[in-house]
Amino acid sequence: MSSSESVRYRFNEDDGQYYIGEESSTYTLSFSPLIKAGFSFSGNLRTDIGYNRTIKTDNRGDVLLNYSNASITKTFQDNMTLNLSYSYNKGITIPVPFMKNIDVINMKNEITFSLQGKYGMDKKIVKSSECCGIW
Repeated sequence: MSSSESVRYRFNEDDGQYYIGEESSTYTLSFSPLIKAGFSFSGNLRTDIGYNRTIKTDNRGDVLLNYSNASITKTFQDNMTLNLSYSYNKGITIPVPFMKNIDVINMKNEITFSLQGKYGMDKKIVKSSECCGIW
């Protein structure tokens, strides 16, 4: 889990009264992965399945004191990940008849094939007071 917060303030005047108002803010909460499972099968085959979720809230304008030009955008991001991998481990032995101290050279060879996929959906909800003058 990770989260972040960013707030930007502005110095405002309203009928001779001065105050510090929020100009914009962003709040993010991320679960990456929210849940994850890994399975190993015989023959060096491995599968990983995961589910990630992110919730982001964007506030524009002073949503506490000045509703006339404020908007709130909430974004939900859900995605699933799938990883299939296969490892191939083989060695090779090379005879070396022309060298006196070394009879054979053993070499290791490892190859991994991997297939990754991701499927996701985004949902965005916008609340704005600009269209009608009210919430």
